[in-house]
Amino acid sequence: MRKIFSRKIFSSKQTEPKIKIEGEKEDALQKHFLSLYVDGSSSFSGSGAGLVLISPDGRMLQYFLRFQFKATNNKAEYEAIIKGLTLAKHLEVQKIRVFSDSQLVINQINGEYEARGKEMIKYLSKVCSLMSKFQYCYFLRIPRIDNSRADILSKLATIKEISRMGNVFREDIQNPNIMENEDMMDIDVEASWIDPIINWLKDGLLPSNKVEARRVTYRSNRFYLKDEVLNKKSYALPLLRCLQPTEAEYALKEVHAGVCGNHIGGRYVAIILEEGLCFIKF
Repeated sequence: MRKIFSRKIFSSKQTEPKIKIEGEKEDALQKHFLSLYVDGSSSFSGSGAGLVLISPDGRMLQYFLRFQFKATNNKAEYEAIIKGLTLAKHLEVQKIRVFSDSQLVINQINGEYEARGKEMIKYLSKVCSLMSKFQYCYFLRIPRIDNSRADILSKLATIKEISRMGNVFREDIQNPNIMENEDMMDIDVEASWIDPIINWLKDGLLPSNKVEARRVTYRSNRFYLKDEVLNKKSYALPLLRCLQPTEAEYALKEVHAGVCGNHIGGRYVAIILEEGLCFIKF
């Protein structure tokens, strides 16, 4: 997904921020940060949010989120932050700066304000949990004028007549992100085709069935395990990352969302996934 990102669009008291660096070290480190700008909007016509991700070399990914539930400005702001951090995590980003013009939300996350009310506490807890996934993650409040792009996207999200806009991703959010844990239920997850190969390359374990064991040892020659991630060897391309079913579903969803606006078919989706160095077995 990291390659897809780079090629696709680029047209209760909580913890302190995870980074505090001063002087020249800060300037050098900032060059490697992904920047996330967020803004939430709530009006009589609906509520939504806008978010803009900018890579260290200046390429941009834009989203507007349309909520199918009532959300205040602050809740919409949190929803945008959660979506942005989730995207960054899937893109394997390690260093991220989050910018918002919301004094309340930024100060709650930075531990300067106390979150009050069950929903705000849940939102804050969700954000802090996502922050722990990054090597560096910190939040800065900026003037509204410096957050104009995300602000415009959040306003567009509340206009029902707008279904898509150029190279901007749109997503309809049915339920608040803080409901995810409450709605979860236990399900049986089917074993992936990746698992036997990983077990063999990592631990030397083979299936008990002799035919299946021979198949795994033969197929494993075409794969390479690096940092717990299975990669498929390729003559024409770099290593292709193999995706678990849940990862594959996410990859297809993100790529399809980007190309459907131009009415491009499934074959082009497959090409983008291949260029994004993702390998999915159906």
